[in-house]
Amino acid sequence: MYFTLESLKILEECNKKKVWFHVDQAFMSLVNYPFHRNDAKYVKEFNVGVNYSISSVACKGFEPKKKVYKMIGDAQSINGVDINSIIVKQVSGNGGKMYTLTQEDCEHYDVEYEDGLILMPKNMNWRPEPKYQSFDPLNLAASPISIEDGRIHHFMLKVSPFKNFSHGYVITPSGMTVTEDSIKSTIRVKTKKPIVLANNDVLAEGCVLKSAIETPRMGGLIYKHGNFISSDDSMYIHVFVNDPGIDPEYIDGVSPYDMFDIMWDEGEALSVDEAKSKVVAVKKKEADVNKAIMDAKSVTDESIKQMIDEIASLDNVLVNVVRGNHDDLVKGFDETIDFYFNHRLSRLIK
Repeated sequence: MYFTLESLKILEECNKKKVWFHVDQAFMSLVNYPFHRNDAKYVKEFNVGVNYSISSVACKGFEPKKKVYKMIGDAQSINGVDINSIIVKQVSGNGGKMYTLTQEDCEHYDVEYEDGLILMPKNMNWRPEPKYQSFDPLNLAASPISIEDGRIHHFMLKVSPFKNFSHGYVITPSGMTVTEDSIKSTIRVKTKKPIVLANNDVLAEGCVLKSAIETPRMGGLIYKHGNFISSDDSMYIHVFVNDPGIDPEYIDGVSPYDMFDIMWDEGEALSVDEAKSKVVAVKKKEADVNKAIMDAKSVTDESIKQMIDEIASLDNVLVNVVRGNHDDLVKGFDETIDFYFNHRLSRLIK
């Protein structure tokens, strides 16, 4: 696509009209809201040094027991037989008598020997253990991790306070009123610093990330206004990260404000008083339109009544002429009357 000098000037003028509101630190926080990936039912990728847990199946009268293991290494085969297992060491939970690897076994699997190493199958119901057992809204590393690979693939950010106004307008944290559609169409989430992904790819500073505003149709939160403002007067934003995701250790201690710049255009924002005046004018216009529709309907109803009276009068005259043994003619006349009535009615409605 090629741009002329004139079109570039127009684009530049359009950009100048935008007044970006940048969300301040006081208005932004992280939310502990799980976002389930469709394929994240079992661990597909094990990482050395990460803790994984297994829980027994719960049933009536039996409390499920959880054991946590630290992954030490991989064990694909033994003596040429595929075993598809991992080498782990139990770090919590009630123990049991299990065969532990010898020093010779560890040399075979190329892992450093230590007491208590065991082999466990990969195809068990493993779950990566979150590093943080208590949630911290100011630490991105506390975001929910994927069952599939133990990494972070999304963040849920909360921006508040928002207030519902009227006629599609909302009051933003800036205290100004803008339309809901304006925020939806212009909102941006950019990186404030480079993000290194698990495969060492880098998302550069200033990169626009894929994001989506949480809405009532998603069903995860409670809403009462029919727009994106939740019951706690906030806007929730999903921020998605490219695969293969981020290792939690990389963003440990980084706050949402340090990493993300959330912005939207308030170039056409109104003060609350200006918005009230505009809403009053809109309501008056709506009332005028409704009155015009009712007046038109009244005229249409009267016209239809007059047409029906004319048809009834014509019907009486012609039926008197053709009564007797002329049933076929009467039937043909009735069909003609139906056509005439529908034709007149369609013209009135138009």
